[in-house]
Amino acid sequence: VTLLLGMNNEAAGIVTGEEADSVFYGVVQTATRSLVEENGADVLQKVSVMCTDGIARTVNVDKSLNFPQGWLVEIKVTPEGESVEHIEDRRVNGTINANATALGAAALADDVEILDTTSEGVAGTVRPSRLSGVTLSDLDVRYYTVNDAGQIDRLILNDVTGDLWSYGVLDDVKNLAMNYSDLKSLVTSIAAGDSASGTTTTTGSTTGAAAGGTDGSGSTSDTTTVTGATAVDRLSNLLVPTTSEILWGIVSGDILSTAWQKLTSNTGSLMSIGFQQIAEITGTPFKQIFNYIGGGATYICYVNGAVASYTTAIKYPVLAGGIAVRQETTGSVKAMMQLMPLKIDKVGAASVLSGNERYEMADNVQVYLWYKGQYYPTKLAQVDADGYQLTGWYDNFGCAAGKKVRVIIAVKND
Repeated sequence: VTLLLGMNNEAAGIVTGEEADSVFYGVVQTATRSLVEENGADVLQKVSVMCTDGIARTVNVDKSLNFPQGWLVEIKVTPEGESVEHIEDRRVNGTINANATALGAAALADDVEILDTTSEGVAGTVRPSRLSGVTLSDLDVRYYTVNDAGQIDRLILNDVTGDLWSYGVLDDVKNLAMNYSDLKSLVTSIAAGDSASGTTTTTGSTTGAAAGGTDGSGSTSDTTTVTGATAVDRLSNLLVPTTSEILWGIVSGDILSTAWQKLTSNTGSLMSIGFQQIAEITGTPFKQIFNYIGGGATYICYVNGAVASYTTAIKYPVLAGGIAVRQETTGSVKAMMQLMPLKIDKVGAASVLSGNERYEMADNVQVYLWYKGQYYPTKLAQVDADGYQLTGWYDNFGCAAGKKVRVIIAVKND
């Protein structure tokens, strides 16, 4: 057994002789500084790293150095102590074969360690079979190492599985529905007296998660001519009904899957309208509009069967049904995405059929019975495609090993 010594020879941890001369690779999750007074007042910095073997290791580091969340690092452990160094990306690409024993032409070691990560430092281990048949680009792989036999024995991925997001169903959005009537009154009063032919031409560019990019952080560029008379009409088309009304439209088939992406993009368009166009209507201060539609919202959801709420500084393009939430290690929301709906015709052991297309279910797929606007967590064995209308919700925001059904909403055929 070896006692690890960190800054000023304080004990940092204990490792077995097996780990005493080891190297670990992983992603920084937290870095904290605290006061120590054992030998006079000083500051001690500790860095927590999630390593490829699934173990989070905490290491003492130089207090003057910065270790941002999401950084790739190498931990070297010796009988004298430990050290942590930032490492640059090391890319590789190719397709994981059906047996999950090779990445392209490179063999995977039998004991290969795979870690999926986000830029925020959230991380989780991945079994090789989870990636079977998946094609990884250079951007999907952040780092890898090889053993003496030339086999890949460690693989650090860049949000490849989508499993690091939190999934659930959207129950309500506070501060969003009320904005329509308030904003309509505001814009109507602003437009009063304006000629229907009077126009204001504005040009703007918005970046941010609410702009509806594929990762929740895309951008929108717009050049639009808006009349005072048409501003309210455009907002009426963009602002949405209640989550229950939208969800029933999907379940009943009134809102088709092919139209869903266009519908969900409207929230991003709302932000564009607010920041780029309405602010330019004669006599309207920018800050007044910002107070109406530029603020945040509280999203009430069910996640893993329990009620959860997310309060954000901006609004995200989520409207109803299944949603995905990307968080930092602190729990703060980094991005929020709408899942894509599909009508489930048949349920199998690990997949569902929608028409002739098969979709794999996530290992931890969530199932909810929906009745009179209320969600009731249940189990897949308690519902079937014959007695219930089943709507699956899958992630479709670019994860190479994603596109899994994360949520199933059941409506009983009464």
